[in-house]
Amino acid sequence: MLQTVEAMMDNVIVANFNGEFVCECLDSLVDYCFLQMKPAIHDFDTFSIEDVVISSIRFH
Repeated sequence: MLQTVEAMMDNVIVANFNGEFVCECLDSLVDYCFLQMKPAIHDFDTFSIEDVVISSIRFH
């Protein structure tokens, strides 16, 4: 059974930003603006959080 994880500050999220999937670190204290992604999200942009990344595998 899968549990739902709520997006919180500093979580890595998968989101839909203007029709493109992005994976970024979320800063929820600044109205869902990304910490590392520029430009910021504006009223005319389309933005929705699809999921929260709970684990990842890093290859070197």
